[in-house]
Amino acid sequence: MVDYEIFVAGLPELKDYGPPRIGHVISFLDPDYDADGHFETLAGIERSEFRFHDVIEPGDGSVLPEPDAVAALLAIGETLRATAPDAVLVHCHAGISRSTAAAAILMAQFNPGREDAVCTRLTEIRPQAWPNSRMIRFADEQLGRDGALIAAVEAIYRRTATDRPDLVAALRRFGRGAEVPADFE
Repeated sequence: MVDYEIFVAGLPELKDYGPPRIGHVISFLDPDYDADGHFETLAGIERSEFRFHDVIEPGDGSVLPEPDAVAALLAIGETLRATAPDAVLVHCHAGISRSTAAAAILMAQFNPGREDAVCTRLTEIRPQAWPNSRMIRFADEQLGRDGALIAAVEAIYRRTATDRPDLVAALRRFGRGAEVPADFE
């Protein structure tokens, strides 16, 4: 998939990671979140940070993920490919949506035509994965995948919806119901 191992985590899990194995950290945080105190175990590790909400549509002052953020993530992917760290840690608040979208994007970047395998690997890394569809849509466009990455992620939604109906209910409450398979009740 990639020349380095990818870990996906939520903020409470960051304490379980650190040097020397992790070579780069990619953080996805809400714009106004005070992250002080979360990164002590990751001190000295190169870190990239993105600040936007875990949303897929505009509303209530939310900062949406935009195409330029995905382009910046893809640029980081190019750098990581060149530097080949042992492992990369991608995290967001819960380790479910923004971080899993980013992990899928990083794996898909250098694996055209293997989107299904990328998403299978993602769910092995993070079984509760529910990648942010807006980020995935931008990556699909920028990578020229003609909907293949989107379709592979929709298969994750179907599996996760079946395994975690509690997560589906929460996603619907938080404006992410458009990602839930139409025939899922």
